[in-house]
Order: sequence, then C-alpha cells, then structure tokens
Amino acid sequence: MTAITDPATMSATERRAEVARILACGLVRYVRAVRKRASSTPTQSTDSGNIALELGEPLRLTVVNRPRG
Repeated sequence: MTAITDPATMSATERRAEVARILACGLVRYVRAVRKRASSTPTQSTDSGNIALELGEPLRLTVVNRPRG
C-alpha cells in the first residue's frame, strides 16, 4: 500500500495520478466480480417457476422532421 498523502499538499499531476489509481483499483475489483459471477454455475430460483412476463404491444418509433436553421 502507498502512504496516505494530504491532497492539499499534492500537485495537480499527483492528484490526477491518485484518482486514476483509485479508479483502476475499482475497475479491477468490478472485473474480478463479474468474472467470478460468470464462472459460477447458475442456479434456478424455485419461487419463479410459473411466472411469465407479460409484454404489451410493441412500441413504434416515430420521427418528427424539424426545420433546419
């Protein structure tokens, strides 16, 4: 682990590097969690056996021409 530094005494470059390090650590944790979930065997829920999802009529996409300018 790195030593904790007061952000008030850090340069802008050091602060950006620290933020990048924190984000990278979070991304690594996320990817590991996703891989762990993907590698585990899926289990079926026992309480959702006869439940179906009811969908309404398909929605149509409409486009309105706007005047240019």
